[in-house]
Amino acid sequence: MGVGVAALTLLDRLFRDGTLPRQGAVMELGAQELFLKGYEQALDTFGETFGVRLAGLAGHAPRPQKARAFYEAIGWQYACLDIDAAEGVEPFDLNHDAAPAGRQHDLVTNLGTTEHIFNQANCFTVMHDLTRPGGVMVHGVPALGYLEHGFFNYHPNFFHALVAANAYEPLGMYYCPTMSSATLIPWSQEILGYLAVTAKTAGGLFVALRRTTPSPFVVPQQGRYGQFVAVPPLDGRVLNGGVDAHEQQAADEKARRKAERRAARNAERNRETGGG
Repeated sequence: MGVGVAALTLLDRLFRDGTLPRQGAVMELGAQELFLKGYEQALDTFGETFGVRLAGLAGHAPRPQKARAFYEAIGWQYACLDIDAAEGVEPFDLNHDAAPAGRQHDLVTNLGTTEHIFNQANCFTVMHDLTRPGGVMVHGVPALGYLEHGFFNYHPNFFHALVAANAYEPLGMYYCPTMSSATLIPWSQEILGYLAVTAKTAGGLFVALRRTTPSPFVVPQQGRYGQFVAVPPLDGRVLNGGVDAHEQQAADEKARRKAERRAARNAERNRETGGG
């Protein structure tokens, strides 16, 4: 799914509260693109932590920028595993391959990758093995709707089970009403009362976990639930000066249509007056 404003918002929180170091190494599962057109100010706000300007990475011509440019701009070492052996990507099949020996990272991201992989056990084993003890795993995955997007959607209890089986420290789990939304709502069971599925539903979960031990990965059993610390909502509109690009575009379009209707009524009134 790429790096959108929701992922940017969560990463911003992790850097600002000191969970992630200012310098480190990141491994992406699947080479991501930056879907941040309209969020130039958000990028620059994020970049203030590192003393860099990032707004130029929001451009989409001829294609969106790769996430590699984003991480390297803030001084992080970048690596990526992907079945598509593009430039700067290490060929890797998450269905079968084991994590490269001796390779551990401060941050490992799964932003819309594992739902496309049949072998889920290997995906999460690899992600565990690639994360150093003390390092952070960030997931951004589909949860509700997204019919025919991938093989799988994910439920909150999936991540609770990961926490319980592997002694991960839960750093936050958020529901994102649409994957292009700037707002991340801390997950709670009460949210279930407000959810509905339509043909256009595209809700996701964003989850941050810290690996705490050098122990090997344990495949979870459903039914053991870890506790996620209560955290406030994260709102990417704060990064963008209080304006969500998509909300602004919708408001501008609504205003344009209203102006067109008003002009049409005025023109009709003028024709009637002239004809009288």
